[in-house]
Amino acid sequence: MNIAPETQPKDIASFGVGPQPSPVDASAAALERQLQHELDKRREERFFWIAGIVALIDVISLPAVNLAVCIFLGLFQIAFLLSLAKWLGLEHVAVPLERLFNRYLNDGKGKGERD
Repeated sequence: MNIAPETQPKDIASFGVGPQPSPVDASAAALERQLQHELDKRREERFFWIAGIVALIDVISLPAVNLAVCIFLGLFQIAFLLSLAKWLGLEHVAVPLERLFNRYLNDGKGKGERD
């Protein structure tokens, strides 16, 4: 694609500065940031409520089952909470859960090193 030399801009400054945001634009941006912050907090609260309920169910029901079932349910619950954290966009929760899940899965493989 050839552009004629007379139509090529000489410098990026020749594009000029865009229009300044109006007070309404600034207000809308501030409200949008507040809304996003509120949505993030609600997602985080929703995750911790679900994790708390899972822990409460564990405390009530796990003493009645054997060790193999406890291990299986523990792995299943970690996988469930990991997928829930990723779905809700809580990366600061998903990363440690993923490390914990991988540690449990790789524990029986005979690796000599641990993180």
